[in-house]
Amino acid sequence: MKTKYFRFLYHGDKGCFIHAGELEDTATQERFIFIYLGGTKQLADQEDTDNSLFLCPETVDLVVAGDDSQAVTAALGRLTKAAQVKLLIVPEEEMVEKLSRKYRAERVLCLSADKTSGESGDGADTLRLSQAGWKFFIKSYEAGRLVMAHGPEEARPGKRYEDCVMGVYGLDRKEWEAEAPVTDGYVWAAGRTLYEDYDVCRYQKRKDGDCYLAGSLLLGNINAEKYFGGICDDLGDFLREIRFFLLPSLGREEDWTDEILETGNVKNKRYFIGMEQVMEEKVAARIAFGNFYQIPVSVGEEQGIRCAGFLKYRE
Repeated sequence: MKTKYFRFLYHGDKGCFIHAGELEDTATQERFIFIYLGGTKQLADQEDTDNSLFLCPETVDLVVAGDDSQAVTAALGRLTKAAQVKLLIVPEEEMVEKLSRKYRAERVLCLSADKTSGESGDGADTLRLSQAGWKFFIKSYEAGRLVMAHGPEEARPGKRYEDCVMGVYGLDRKEWEAEAPVTDGYVWAAGRTLYEDYDVCRYQKRKDGDCYLAGSLLLGNINAEKYFGGICDDLGDFLREIRFFLLPSLGREEDWTDEILETGNVKNKRYFIGMEQVMEEKVAARIAFGNFYQIPVSVGEEQGIRCAGFLKYRE
């Protein structure tokens, strides 16, 4: 069976939000590992230590620094001590020289809302990538902030894939420290779906939505009320494929907009992720009481959520 396996982790570490993803394709033999880091405005910056960010592979293909906070900079230091980073994307020009000199990254690229032209094609504030059959959209809407969205290149059922299944479940620190985040993807995914309590997310054909939901939208520390309309314009139909939303400013009400809940496939199960000590009760309540399919999640150093799933190629 030709399959594209994927798994994602969302959690926090020392005041920094971490989203890690792994893609593995048995048809093309491609493998791609990526990480998005986001700081917090509300939590005080914590003292850096020599402890690694988490158990990570020797090589990470893509790292995106969602902002230039001390928490993100410290997390980059811990990460690059443990892994070789092929491409590091940052939101401030001043970080390029500093990070190139200080950390092990083969290439450092700045996407800045202050620039007007660049190599990405969309402009120097935007980058679109395609790796292992997965698309990535990264853009700076506000100086010093990066938004990232990712999902399968082809999300229409019957075109390239004939099925999409995933399991979503909670994970505590002891569990994720007991296992390396990158192992045999399909064996790992199968084991989780057999032996763990989890949510099953599977494509069901609906009149109001005809695509697989396997994407993530990471809003970082932006003011969503001001910038979310522009994000919707840029992403277009891609928004219908989003299953996981990282809340703006990790759940602070002042940067929230209810438009987030009204976007995309509203009649499919979706996860809205904030960070403990930051996510405000009013935001969580708006999500939880909006409809049955909206699930608020608070992650931190002791708890996170993980998703494991696959897209099955047409035979």
